[in-house]
Amino acid sequence: MRKRTIKAPPDLRAPDALERVRQFLQGEPDREALGEALQAAAEAGHLETVRLLLRAGATPRGVTELSPLGAAAAGGHTEVAAALLEAGAPVDIGFGEQALTPLMLAAGHGHLLLVRLLIAAGAVVDAVDVRGRTALAHASNGHYAEIVEYLQPLTAPENRRLPRPKVDDARTRQFLLAAEAGRLGEIRKLLATGIAVDVMMDTPLAGATALIRAARAGRERVVQVLLEGGATVDVAHEENEWTPLIAATQAKGNLPVLRLLLASGAQVDARDAEGHTPLIHAAAHKHLEQVEALLTAGADVNARSSGGMTALMHAARTDRWAGTPAALATTLRVLLAAGAEVEAQDARGRTALMHSVETGDRPDVVVLLLEAGAERSMQEEQGLTAADLARKYHRPKALALLV
Repeated sequence: MRKRTIKAPPDLRAPDALERVRQFLQGEPDREALGEALQAAAEAGHLETVRLLLRAGATPRGVTELSPLGAAAAGGHTEVAAALLEAGAPVDIGFGEQALTPLMLAAGHGHLLLVRLLIAAGAVVDAVDVRGRTALAHASNGHYAEIVEYLQPLTAPENRRLPRPKVDDARTRQFLLAAEAGRLGEIRKLLATGIAVDVMMDTPLAGATALIRAARAGRERVVQVLLEGGATVDVAHEENEWTPLIAATQAKGNLPVLRLLLASGAQVDARDAEGHTPLIHAAAHKHLEQVEALLTAGADVNARSSGGMTALMHAARTDRWAGTPAALATTLRVLLAAGAEVEAQDARGRTALMHSVETGDRPDVVVLLLEAGAERSMQEEQGLTAADLARKYHRPKALALLV
């Protein structure tokens, strides 16, 4: 009789885990089950189990998005990591949605021996995750001074900048609030006392520097003084990763600040934690003059967020906008004239036309997008067309133009 193929890996928490693995292997487990068992063994630091599974044919590369080496690195299991590397585990494979390499995981969890092992095995020290962070940044975020000291000379100079200082005192609070309120005299006095211009607070004003706060509030003179005082023009909010340029796009009246930041060298296509660029933010708010200024500065009109959405898709939506009808249509025209792809689809397969009918009943926008080449027949991931979405969301005016 043919043996039944076992798909579920054994429980490695049991006292007799190694024996259970031997029985598991006798059941002819499939590739996925072997991979899951190896992942679990690496996470638990079971060296003998890892060796047994590797001899049985488990791939050290892992299965699907799993990475046994990444799991061993995060858990500080140096001998397990060494066994996986010897078996051919790729040293720089990304792990999970953040694409964290084993080196980043080891550094971020404070495992110096593993950091040394991985670098000796050829790990790329300057590799970055999806948020642009190196192993050095992960070590610094975890406050692992020994690892920071070890990695700094190995890291490229442009990647050596460590997180900004964070304190929680009345002086820092005054500095940050003065920047937001536009109290220029206070800012100058505090800078003269030697306060760190990029300082942040732990609480309650966490995450944003004075420059980010001033940029969002449209305080042009404060922004100018902070930049002259050495503020980092592309400093990012610690949580949402807004740069000052992104912060400036949040209000229509911030065009002078936006232009000042661009003239000071701000990255025009900087991205926040969700992959949105300044142009995407400005387009979503229908801030036409900001959109034009960013495009003039070379912004990528077809840049995509983490969800695959472009500036044109955001501009076509009405759920983040309280302006005039003309502002929405004009913003779309400017983006299209700059080369925006009218048939681009986001991660859900939705186009700008679909986003328009999903969020409102604007026949003028539908006509504009159709005239620009939008296809009525395109389908999103559920097989729905723009007309189907117009029916679903009760958009009679748009539907009349789409059928």
